[in-house]
Amino acid sequence: MNTRTDTAMDWLKPLLMALLMIGLLASFWLGARLIQESLSSGTHAQTVDCDLQQGPCQFELDGVLMQLEATPRPLRSLLPFELFLKVQGERDITQVNAELQGVDMYMGQNRFNLKAEPGKSNLWRGRSELAICTTGEMRWYLLLMLETATGQKQARFEFNAR
Repeated sequence: MNTRTDTAMDWLKPLLMALLMIGLLASFWLGARLIQESLSSGTHAQTVDCDLQQGPCQFELDGVLMQLEATPRPLRSLLPFELFLKVQGERDITQVNAELQGVDMYMGQNRFNLKAEPGKSNLWRGRSELAICTTGEMRWYLLLMLETATGQKQARFEFNAR
């Protein structure tokens, strides 16, 4: 055998394996990003400049004053929390849903419903929890989706959590 060919093959196999692994990891990362974008695609959410970790967030959505609050604070991974939505006055809201996602990292699908409190059509409540993240603190967003007679209305809230 030719020692020159053997030497070339000795370093070529590990190089090809490394390139294959990098390609696979890049494919998984890109796939996760595409999934995350598709879950929230087509959304024209109003971004609300309020941190749910600091307290209730008052905002206006399509001319209606609302307040969103998550308790107990601080919101932390794997600890259940309740989300409360108070809507000013009687409105034609038929359904309220929420979605939690990592801003920079796909954390799986976490959608949940808020139910109207019996006898109080202006108060909605739901329960969920943040997925665990191995990086410590991360940036999250909560997408609030309201179904009304005039279509879907959305508001987006961003916050940090451990």
